[in-house]
Amino acid sequence: MSRRFFRRIGFGLALIAILAMSGVAFSWGAEGKGGAKKKDTSNLRIEISGEEKPLRGVVVFLKMQDEDWWEEDATNSKGTVSFSGVPRGRILIQVNPKEWKDFGDYYTVDKAEEVIQIKLKKRESSKEKEP
Repeated sequence: MSRRFFRRIGFGLALIAILAMSGVAFSWGAEGKGGAKKKDTSNLRIEISGEEKPLRGVVVFLKMQDEDWWEEDATNSKGTVSFSGVPRGRILIQVNPKEWKDFGDYYTVDKAEEVIQIKLKKRESSKEKEP
């Protein structure tokens, strides 16, 4: 084997070492092509009830705490609404139904499938507030 052969092998190994140390990876597994990390997502089901009865037609608003992601949808006849592809992390859930007190709170979504139950309280009428 000639010196030229060993120089080429040495250069190739040096190039691989430099690329590996600089963070350029050749693995495309779970990270996707080019090393870009794929964000984990969840399927989220929210169940809304008031006075132990499911509430239909209530608009549910979701917003990620640290990202520019949001989504909204209304509950069905069973008082549930489902969202797929929800990024994992802290999310704000807001509900502003008629005749019921407004609701808003943060939840941590960290599983592939999540179910959150929200029980609303009846809104006090203005007549009840007056003495």
